[in-house]
Amino acid sequence: MLPPGMPPWRTMYGWFRSWLDLGSFDRLLCDVACLRCRAVGRRRTPRLGIVDTQSVKCLPIRGPCGFDAGKKVLRRKRVALVDADGNWLAVAVGPASGQDRDTLSASDAGKAEWPSLREVILDGAFTAERCQEWANLHGMRHRVVVRGEGQKSFVVLARR
Repeated sequence: MLPPGMPPWRTMYGWFRSWLDLGSFDRLLCDVACLRCRAVGRRRTPRLGIVDTQSVKCLPIRGPCGFDAGKKVLRRKRVALVDADGNWLAVAVGPASGQDRDTLSASDAGKAEWPSLREVILDGAFTAERCQEWANLHGMRHRVVVRGEGQKSFVVLARR
């Protein structure tokens, strides 16, 4: 499904694999995040990280799969590490059957790319002691944001 005028797909796939092995996409992700931070007047490297997961349906192709019973989704779970503005710092994919608190180790590589992170914000699914230990291991403060009493859906909080 390449656009017209592109080389054969095997050639493109070979280039993609070599760029992936060299870490070009990870470096690109870091550079874009730095540029976006500077564009809004923040420092180049973020100090605050937000980790969350999302279970997604996908094609039944190779890779780890599972069933997320809480969200009734069969396939995979994304673990995203973003900064305060929502710029992607790291993303990892695993089977949807894993608990959210067990997916933090997938963010290790992303944290290694961003040694400037000093605090991590997690949702209520990350209240386990091992999540606190993960944050301590990486030298970050750990803050868990829980849903308010009677709240049933997403609510935007006022800026502090």
